[in-house]
Amino acid sequence: MPFDSRSTLSSIGPTRWAWLVGGALLVCAPAGAWAGVKIEVQEVRSFALPEDLNVGRIQVETNNPAMTVLHGPGGSEEEPSCVIVAAEGDSAVTHTYQYASLPTLCMSVLPKPGGGFFVRGIASDDPEALVIGFTAFLDATGTQVWAVHDQALLDAESRADGGTGTFLGAYLQPHNVLAYSARFDRLMAFTVGELNIGPQPRPITQAHVMNGTSGRIRISGQTFGQSGVGYVADARARESDGYFLLYVYHFGSEGAYFFTYNGDEAVKAYKPRDEDWSKRFVLPPVQFGADSNVHLLWTPPTSESSTATNVTVVNTEAAEVYSSVWPSRARLVEDLVVGPDFVPIAKGSDIELGPAQALIVGQEHSVLVYRASHAGSEPEAEPEIAPFGYLMLRVIETATGRAVGLAPIGGLTEHTFKIIRGQDGALNLLVIDNEFKIHEYELRFTDTGPDDEGPMTGDDVGAGSDVGVGVDIGVGVDVGVGSDTTSDGEDDQSARGRSNSGGCACSNVDGPSQSAPLLAMILGALLFASRRRARR
Repeated sequence: MPFDSRSTLSSIGPTRWAWLVGGALLVCAPAGAWAGVKIEVQEVRSFALPEDLNVGRIQVETNNPAMTVLHGPGGSEEEPSCVIVAAEGDSAVTHTYQYASLPTLCMSVLPKPGGGFFVRGIASDDPEALVIGFTAFLDATGTQVWAVHDQALLDAESRADGGTGTFLGAYLQPHNVLAYSARFDRLMAFTVGELNIGPQPRPITQAHVMNGTSGRIRISGQTFGQSGVGYVADARARESDGYFLLYVYHFGSEGAYFFTYNGDEAVKAYKPRDEDWSKRFVLPPVQFGADSNVHLLWTPPTSESSTATNVTVVNTEAAEVYSSVWPSRARLVEDLVVGPDFVPIAKGSDIELGPAQALIVGQEHSVLVYRASHAGSEPEAEPEIAPFGYLMLRVIETATGRAVGLAPIGGLTEHTFKIIRGQDGALNLLVIDNEFKIHEYELRFTDTGPDDEGPMTGDDVGAGSDVGVGVDIGVGVDVGVGSDTTSDGEDDQSARGRSNSGGCACSNVDGPSQSAPLLAMILGALLFASRRRARR
């Protein structure tokens, strides 16, 4: 009897952070009320999703900025397959893959420079099977070139006997983290297990290194740190020297421990800014900027929603480039209108940002992503104001950390937006319309400077170690609605934003020539999400 893909996915531990669009509310600011940054969009490409792809469980992989790669389960619940959609240039291709003709789910899909995809997944037709992980390489046509089952990792002999290394502890499951070094042609996959040490079992994530071209196992059972006991949060190879940078959470500690690794035997500690990170929670993924600088988004692990967000950037030697601290609240300088069905949030109200949910690093600008909520003093009005929260972007200069502005983008539902790093360091926005079609837009930021209203909040500053401070203020957002109409096509001024000025800072830009306006896509998403669920 085939395994239940839903229960298996819920048991395989955390997956890479990923949103995909399902529905949202357009956030629109009154004309002239915002300044600091202007955001415009231009469509990069659009492509249809396969009919059998489960949209609600799509993941987006972004390790190769030249290609947008999405993957998720397809087929039936009884016989699932891994569906990979790869978009490059003006076209997209779809591959459907099953390991050994077994029910298969992908955990990670990593594009290989030069073509093809590394896949980390689970496959089994036996619900009682314990070892269900595999690693595979598919060529550009989706054909399997090689595959290694996790059983081969368990069976590996110790290095003392001429083998690749002994598997440690009891096997629990494959890990979703996958990293590839093109310089060394080495792929690093991970398993999650446990060791019976002391009064209770302790988690252990160990690396298994394979040759990227042939799949030959080079190293098995590699651990990190003195105890070797911990959970690998993320890993990625840097282009400057091919070394992997990864960080681990050790048993009994609160924060991160960083290491560099050459995929052989050279494991070295990496201590950003020469400080103790064992009490800091670092959000994945590992991100590199120019010159292989490492951009880290972190909070104290015991943080509450009011805790500030920290960004630390260090170079390859772990020396500081800059650090910024961002408070969790902002104050509106004018009314904020969150779609036609919700009351405006009044000027002077506090916006509760909480800790940033993600940092996306671009060539010129980076964005901190917040799931904001109203922090006003009128609880009875709260249910009417974007019940799912709304998306806010804090735009900063990548090179210096200087604040450019704080921009409302849209409301969040279960599946809303995904912002990824695109080609040449651009930041792109992914949206799904109600015809199951992906639209990818490049976000363009213009620094407009402060207005006469002053900063959004007096203490909302980002301080760099050597670049002074920047101040966040309100912004206007141009999201390419295409025309001044509501989702049903009626020209309704009130639906575009209520304010004293009677206008909205959402101006028209060039949108897709043969697709529905972006606003209609977003507002129609709840319909398609419920319809998709009904079909399953």
